[in-house]
Amino acid sequence: MVYHWDPDLPPPEGYKLDSSINGALLGGGIALLCTGWLTSVMVAAIGAKAEEDAEADDLEARLDSVSPADWAPLHIPVVGPFIAFQTLDPSTSGTGVLIADAVVQVAGTLGIIFSFLDSEYRIVRQNKAQLELTPVAGAGYQGLQLSGSF
Repeated sequence: MVYHWDPDLPPPEGYKLDSSINGALLGGGIALLCTGWLTSVMVAAIGAKAEEDAEADDLEARLDSVSPADWAPLHIPVVGPFIAFQTLDPSTSGTGVLIADAVVQVAGTLGIIFSFLDSEYRIVRQNKAQLELTPVAGAGYQGLQLSGSF
């Protein structure tokens, strides 16, 4: 196997061109996207439940203009935190958390996209070495014969 082959060059006889995506970048992108998105979903569920409880108890219903439905955009991957800027009317610290969440999700999405664009090419030998061991016998001799090709 010969790594880092130029895909514009034809492979030598007995070899074939093979390519693969950047697996490390794909794994990192999936991890970032899932971490950011699942965190958003959990925060949205907790926030919506807290709003429902506050409305039921009529504690902050008059002071807070956020309803349980305003947390729903956080269930949308990548663009959810950006939409939540408008629906949640966050404080300064809340804005920072939403920005961090958006950055993590966008970075994960870009990692996934670039992993498919960053292909690595290599050539792989098709004709493998072959060895053949056969028993032989004849007039006055017996044994094994080893023959092969490389």
